[in-house]
Amino acid sequence: MPKLPLHFGLGSELRQHRRQRRLTQGQLAEAAGLSMPTVRLLEATRGTLASWNAALAALKLELAGRNIYIREG
Repeated sequence: MPKLPLHFGLGSELRQHRRQRRLTQGQLAEAAGLSMPTVRLLEATRGTLASWNAALAALKLELAGRNIYIREG
């Protein structure tokens, strides 16, 4: 099955939410149990689903469709 490119702007949304919380890439990486290069990849809209889930959970966000939302509760 061919890979489809992700051009949804998720990486820039992730960066925006990280910056709103005044976190560095290193701080997000530590909170999510990821490496800093992995966080850089995510902000470039790359990375594995597991990495996305870890970073979003650390920021109390969730992915719904093509958008990132603040998790309720």
